[in-house]
Amino acid sequence: MSNAPPTPFDTIPDLTEATTDPLDRALAREPVLRDLPSVLRDPIKDALKTLDETLLAHAIDALDTDAEAKPAITTAAIALLKLLKGEGPAYPIPSPFEMPPSVAPPNPVAPGETLLTLPPIKF
Repeated sequence: MSNAPPTPFDTIPDLTEATTDPLDRALAREPVLRDLPSVLRDPIKDALKTLDETLLAHAIDALDTDAEAKPAITTAAIALLKLLKGEGPAYPIPSPFEMPPSVAPPNPVAPGETLLTLPPIKF
C-alpha cells in the first residue's frame, strides 16, 4: 500500500439512485415482498401509499356533518395530507386544441363611426 493521500479517482462512487421513500426502503428489506414480481408488488405499494387517504375519507364519512359539506371537507383534508407528504397539488392540464371562451367585451363603437375601405397605397 502506498502512503499517498486518496484522490477522487481512487474509488468509483455508487451512482444508483437512492430512494428516500421509507415505504420503498421497507419493501426492499421485506423478503416476501421483495421476491414478488413487480406486477404484484407495485399494486401493493400503491395501496399502502394511499391507505392513509382512504382511512381519512372513511373517517370523514363517519362524521355527523352536512352531506353537502362532506365532499369539501374530504377534498381539503386529502389535499392537506398530500401536501404534508411532499406531493404537489394536481393542476388540470388544459387541452392544446380548444380555446377558452373570450371574456373580453367587444370593441366599443363610437357614434357616427364608419370604416372606409380605401385602395392600397403604393410607395
